Amino acid sequence: MTDFLERRRDEIANIMMTLFDEETIMAGHDATVRREGLFEYVQDGEMAIDYAARKSNMTIAEFARQMEQSGYKAPEDAYA
Repeated sequence: MTDFLERRRDEIANIMMTLFDEETIMAGHDATVRREGLFEYVQDGEMAIDYAARKSNMTIAEFARQMEQSGYKAPEDAYA
């Protein structure tokens, strides 16, 4: 087994890096989907922007700015 692993060291390292990258990409994707869900709830008036911002570890202004950059409409009082 050791001989096999030594001969395929680079291949195994590439596979492990690919798996790691996939997990990192999926974690980022999941965070984006979650944040966009919050954007939609806030835009539809189903959730307060201060609550959504707090859940996203952002200030209200940062959350509102990201909402608008993602194509959502932030509430008028978001910048007050």
